[in-house]
Amino acid sequence: MGFVFEFHIACCSGDFKISFFDFPGGIGNIGGSYPGGMRCGLLVYISSDRAFENISISNVEVKDVFYEAKGFSRGESEVTTPNGTQSYGWGIRVLNNSAGGKLKNISIKGCKVENVSHSGIRFKTTNFSKFDGIEIKNNVVNKTGGPGIVLQRSTNAQVSGNNISYSGSFDDSRKWGRGSGLWTWGSSKVLIEKNTFSHANGPADSAGCHIDFNCNDIIVQHNLSHSNAGGFIEILGNNQTAPTDTMSASTMAIGLKGKEITFRKAKPFG
Repeated sequence: MGFVFEFHIACCSGDFKISFFDFPGGIGNIGGSYPGGMRCGLLVYISSDRAFENISISNVEVKDVFYEAKGFSRGESEVTTPNGTQSYGWGIRVLNNSAGGKLKNISIKGCKVENVSHSGIRFKTTNFSKFDGIEIKNNVVNKTGGPGIVLQRSTNAQVSGNNISYSGSFDDSRKWGRGSGLWTWGSSKVLIEKNTFSHANGPADSAGCHIDFNCNDIIVQHNLSHSNAGGFIEILGNNQTAPTDTMSASTMAIGLKGKEITFRKAKPFG
């Protein structure tokens, strides 16, 4: 069934380091303490209403993570849902399901995530901002079925030096088949620089860099974005102070309007 590593933070104060691991994938539910139907290469899971600090993940490789057995096919409408409604395999996932717990100072550096059915590196929480002080640096994320890197309700983050390619991959029927290279939602004070975003695929969004709703103080500078179906950057509504500077781009938008596989217009800007 493959190997899955779950890091459940419930009773400790923090100060953990995970380094130099290779997590091959597999299929099936992760089991363990998280009740949902998913599989992760590496899961950091917070369920306690406390503050936790100083989590370091470095030189970790995650690959070939799927929930379903090979040959499973998703319905055509699944890719049109906001995040997918079915069970998936994820790369490195930081999940805060607590009512009031927070995680501060977490770094993910020098890791490689490849060939998973949804997101490569993902921070997710339930309501208000619960992640503060994030560094995502010098990682390689390739052929994810969903977005490459996702920051949800995160504050004070730096995303730099990452190479993200073929997000939204559909080379396996178990993959979601849609996703931007980098996606922020409900986040603030994020610096995105010196990254490469290429070959993002999907019928919606799927830009190199995607600044979604309810963000503020997002700076995107000195990145290379090319050959992305949704354009080199997408900025949606209710955002404040989201400047872009010296964003080098080629093949800004692959014109997919009018094709049956799309339900939104491809565009260089949101």
